[in-house]
Amino acid sequence: MLTVNDLEELENYIRSGQLEADFKEGCEKDRFYLLELLEKLMDVAELADAAATRLIFRGLPVPPPPAE
Repeated sequence: MLTVNDLEELENYIRSGQLEADFKEGCEKDRFYLLELLEKLMDVAELADAAATRLIFRGLPVPPPPAE
């Protein structure tokens, strides 16, 4: 299970500028990986937003999460 600590470490990695430095200094494979990581993170954030909305506004008509 993912923990809050894991998310905080990722947040610190992004905020510190290290992600950008790793991208700039990385090879093509590393750059592709970082872009893929960020894309997946944004997809998961959308799911988390939809899930939080459903939990908070339980009983109200809320659209289902986006399908892949």
